[in-house]
Amino acid sequence: MNITFIIGNGFDVGLGLRSKFSDYFPVYIDESKGKDETLSPLAKEIELNQEEWSYFEKKMGEYTDKFSKETMGNYKAQFKDFEVNFIKYLRNEESKLTYDKTRIVQVFEKALLNFYRQDILSPGSFEIISNQFMRYKQDHHNFNFISFNYTDSLERCLSVFADGIIARRRINGSEYLNKIGTIVHIHGTKTNLPIMGVNDVSQIKNSELAKDNRFAKYIVKPLNIKANRTNNDKAAIDLIQNSQIICIYGMSLGETDKKWWVNILKWLSADDNHQLVIFVYDEKFISTSQFDKLDKEDYIIDILNSYGQSEKIDAELLRNRTHIAIHKNIFSVNLRKDEDAVMAEVAATQT
Repeated sequence: MNITFIIGNGFDVGLGLRSKFSDYFPVYIDESKGKDETLSPLAKEIELNQEEWSYFEKKMGEYTDKFSKETMGNYKAQFKDFEVNFIKYLRNEESKLTYDKTRIVQVFEKALLNFYRQDILSPGSFEIISNQFMRYKQDHHNFNFISFNYTDSLERCLSVFADGIIARRRINGSEYLNKIGTIVHIHGTKTNLPIMGVNDVSQIKNSELAKDNRFAKYIVKPLNIKANRTNNDKAAIDLIQNSQIICIYGMSLGETDKKWWVNILKWLSADDNHQLVIFVYDEKFISTSQFDKLDKEDYIIDILNSYGQSEKIDAELLRNRTHIAIHKNIFSVNLRKDEDAVMAEVAATQT
């Protein structure tokens, strides 16, 4: 049995990384003040009050309208400058985490083995997914991960499980394992071809540049993956297609990753037994009203419906296979060192 988690930046934030777009962009603006006019304009174009990285990627598609074929080199230089400096920032942020094995095992074991329990999903959803596990009770359970993050925090957390084994089950004298399976970084990592950009050429506002194949491969993520021959997309699609359950965690379902939401909808529609769990972050959610949960579910279904139109997939008809967990941060464990410890480490490296 394969359970696949689609992991976004919300996972890193839950560990204590200040890796939201709104965390980094003020830093970038400050750093841009001393840069020449070739690099500095980007900082003036993007708003400060956005948190999701999909917002930035969408804006970079719109920002192309400020350029032409003759000046697209300036666009690339600005985008590259942003990316390189963000990766540098991200490395610094990662250095502020400490991986406490006891705390990680406690949180992650519970999260992976009980992500569908009744205090997270509704009783009806719990029953449906429990039945799915019962169908595969005499099988090994593989927990796979498709990460949209550039960090290695996921790997470092999962590495605390000896030999990748989360738990052992004995049934009728035979042993079955719950274990860590495959991890794919769909858009690369901070040390290996990190990719930012849009989903397809329709999101490049400048029609002249959208028609330029050489330019498009730089900022259309699927084209970039193909050009770099990383095969990360093939590995991710293989994991999706061979999953019985998929959980989306820490992601915004933004349109700059539309390809993956379409692939998940195809998978969901292909088999009545496939189940999709979406963890939605909403700290303002309240459960004391009859409206809030259904409003949030309708909002998610509407987004999926918009992506399914091109494939004639009706997400509304798949609602009974889609389960929404609102503000349930199952992987949240603050691993950030206190500021005094960080300052002491910095001082030690300078002496």
